[in-house]
Amino acid sequence: MAGVFLGIIGDISSCIARELHGCGNLELYLLGGMRILLLATLYSIAILRSLISLKVTVYSGPEDGSAIIEIPQNLLESASCYTENQLQLLAKLLELGEATLNSLAQVGKSIDSTRKTIDKLVKKGAVEKSSRGRKTVYRLTELGKALVRAYRALV
Repeated sequence: MAGVFLGIIGDISSCIARELHGCGNLELYLLGGMRILLLATLYSIAILRSLISLKVTVYSGPEDGSAIIEIPQNLLESASCYTENQLQLLAKLLELGEATLNSLAQVGKSIDSTRKTIDKLVKKGAVEKSSRGRKTVYRLTELGKALVRAYRALV
């Protein structure tokens, strides 16, 4: 079920990202509606904030609109910001489907540098690794796929 939720986040992130070109501020009102959609939208904004500089103000409240509550900014801070290099590596991994470290090594980057980058992405939950004999194979998680979709919609 986590994959379905992350798929929804990817869809919402891509839609919002397409509308954000040149926009530095966003006011988001999360009122009523399906709770899963509200949560997915909130996480989508967190993903986008890890990709671009964006000032976001989020409001919520009961479905009847009797009160509007501003969500504190520090609750929206992304625990995981992604560098351009990390995002490019994620995009390359999406294209390849799965890959070894050697096939992920970027032009002008050492294997050691690529290993450090991919290890950070594994820790952030964007990439998973598995062993096949003596080889280690990397593939995107659903979170990684959602990040790449949002990143591509922004660039």
